[in-house]
Amino acid sequence: MAGYFLRKLEIPLVPVILGLLLGPEMEKNLGHALILSDGDWSILWASPLAMGLWIVAGLGLVLPCLVGPLLRRRMNAAMKESPVSD
Repeated sequence: MAGYFLRKLEIPLVPVILGLLLGPEMEKNLGHALILSDGDWSILWASPLAMGLWIVAGLGLVLPCLVGPLLRRRMNAAMKESPVSD
């Protein structure tokens, strides 16, 4: 039933399934990291590797919103310029 509504709302199923499968494990590991750091949240961005991963994750969220409309406009412009051959 949930799959039906997700398809009707055009929500991809793969991210939902990955979230359901990996979410509990990620939450458990976050708890372990906070226990090891005595509750200090700065452990999540204290190392250069962690900062790099945060930057990549942020770019992965932001770039599709910025680049998608630009590419869509270019594709539409190219489609209008090219002659249609039947």
